Amino acid sequence: MRYARLHLFPLVIAAFLLPAHLVTASVIYAQDKDLPPNVGLFIGSWKFDAKASDLHPALTEEHLGEVIKTKFDWPVFTLVKVRVVNQEKRRIGLNEFLIKGAIRSSVMELRTDKSGEVMSPYPFNPDLVIGSKSYWKRGTLNREWSTEIFINGRKDGELKTVESHSISKDGSSFYIRVESNETRGRDPMKFVYRRCDTPDCKS
Repeated sequence: MRYARLHLFPLVIAAFLLPAHLVTASVIYAQDKDLPPNVGLFIGSWKFDAKASDLHPALTEEHLGEVIKTKFDWPVFTLVKVRVVNQEKRRIGLNEFLIKGAIRSSVMELRTDKSGEVMSPYPFNPDLVIGSKSYWKRGTLNREWSTEIFINGRKDGELKTVESHSISKDGSSFYIRVESNETRGRDPMKFVYRRCDTPDCKS
């Protein structure tokens, strides 16, 4: 019992001396040896930076104005993505309407203990429901999944994808990099988000 008290003493002192998000990171770090010490920097609101991102023009336009809100409650890392869709079709009864400026959001919960999750590989595409596995490695949060490719009803291969989430040293930028065995030899997709503290990012 005396050892337990001594073991917790540094954390008690840290609670008075360090910012709250760093104290939380210190406590969680003891539970997950792969967790990066700067995990507190991953938490916040982030706005898509089209110029800094490396994407196909159509994909860049699709993500314009997108905001990501992140939080971490070990082992679940949550990303809430919100964006305004320029054109969205909605069916009501037999009628189909084209709505402009519709706000859409999605929630991704990545279980960083490698226990796995089942969700869409890309938000805003509910038709793609795929199981994936997430884990921390060298300061980066990785999510891996694979899908079978069928042509004319026959399996033609397997698409393996890795989506990595990382942070800049100063905590001002959040990066999402997507690479698959289909894109080897070419540059992977790179999404860049900047930390955003304005009211439109917080709401």
